[in-house]
Amino acid sequence: AWQRVHFVPDSLRPQKLQQFAARLPAGFTIQPLTRPQLDLLPDAVGENPVDTFTDHDEFMEKGFGFVMLADNGDIASVITTFGVCTRGVEIQINTAEAYQRQGLATVLSAHMLLHCRNIGLEPHWDAHNAASAALATRLGYTRVRTYESYVVQ
Repeated sequence: AWQRVHFVPDSLRPQKLQQFAARLPAGFTIQPLTRPQLDLLPDAVGENPVDTFTDHDEFMEKGFGFVMLADNGDIASVITTFGVCTRGVEIQINTAEAYQRQGLATVLSAHMLLHCRNIGLEPHWDAHNAASAALATRLGYTRVRTYESYVVQ
């Protein structure tokens, strides 16, 4: 079991998110995640953030995400739908170790949250570590509770 923190988006403010999204550093671009990039994610960010889907084709059909690319072609960070339902999505973000602690996750998350708002989906956030919880708080999420999570195999 491990501790997760549940957040709700009721206090997200579009203006604040727009300010964060505008802080894209020089040397980086954000673009929609493509099918060829999915195969690169485990090496780029240390895990496969779309493994909750049956396969990559199902993710491309039902989910979506964005990548932040460095000018050298590296995938610096990726944000995806961990889960999808009719009115909302659960979000997962991963940043390559070499690019952590530079504010990139904040910029990319704000971009994703604004996209979700524009297409009418509520962006859900449950943090599985302190960095994710701090990011959710920075973005404007409201912390609700901590709970134990288990993996059933």
